[in-house]
Amino acid sequence: MKMPHLSVLTVRFPVSENYHRNGILAVSVMPARLDEEITNRAREIASKIIEKLDYVGVLCTELFVLSDGRLVVNELAPRPHNSGHATIDACICSQYEQQVRALCGLALGDWQALPAAEREKRRAQATLELYRLGAHSVIDHPGELPACLDDLAIRRSKGEKP
Repeated sequence: MKMPHLSVLTVRFPVSENYHRNGILAVSVMPARLDEEITNRAREIASKIIEKLDYVGVLCTELFVLSDGRLVVNELAPRPHNSGHATIDACICSQYEQQVRALCGLALGDWQALPAAEREKRRAQATLELYRLGAHSVIDHPGELPACLDDLAIRRSKGEKP
């Protein structure tokens, strides 16, 4: 299986697991479903970068996960990042609100995930949108799809409703 890219948003948000189509982010899974040791190392790398840069605001550190488990920094995005859009629905305070708070010198908001019931409601809405678009139309390799989305795409291809 092709290894995903990882994104670490300002260290406190959950690490996201990213899959691309034609070089453009197609699917992010937050939190990443990878080994905790890998996501912890990704956070450590991002934390060191933020500290060395004395950075204020949302910084997305995008990393490649190599087949041997090594992590290589691919991109630094000094702004809210598309791999963190899930924070809008999944977290009490999104990456956008955190950016405004940081740049205005305000206290940062709550980074925690929303209660499970609220996340599930928002996830169901997103899944229905993905169903409408067709899950396989947004990703290069179907085997990369999270199992729930792959199942959804198979049901859709058979004409079944979600």
